[in-house]
Amino acid sequence: MPNLRVLYLHANRIESIAETDKLGLLAHLRNLTLHGNPLESAKAYRFTVLARVPQLRHLDFCAITKQDRVVARTLLDRQSRLKHAADDAA
Repeated sequence: MPNLRVLYLHANRIESIAETDKLGLLAHLRNLTLHGNPLESAKAYRFTVLARVPQLRHLDFCAITKQDRVVARTLLDRQSRLKHAADDAA
């Protein structure tokens, strides 16, 4: 379903935020709902999802703002630096 634009996954018992990585491959996905899933309690949930699915315009029926995108990019950059530091240490 490469042209999928809207996906409602609320209350589906999705526990791992890593499951959203798969959604990042859907280039046309603009609206996503995940509320009511256990992953919603993850630290920085909104920004983590946005970092993994950057093409979104709405998450859980709320518009993505420019500030949301800045925070998500910062989070992604920080995670990338930490991963590289861990790889270098190994």
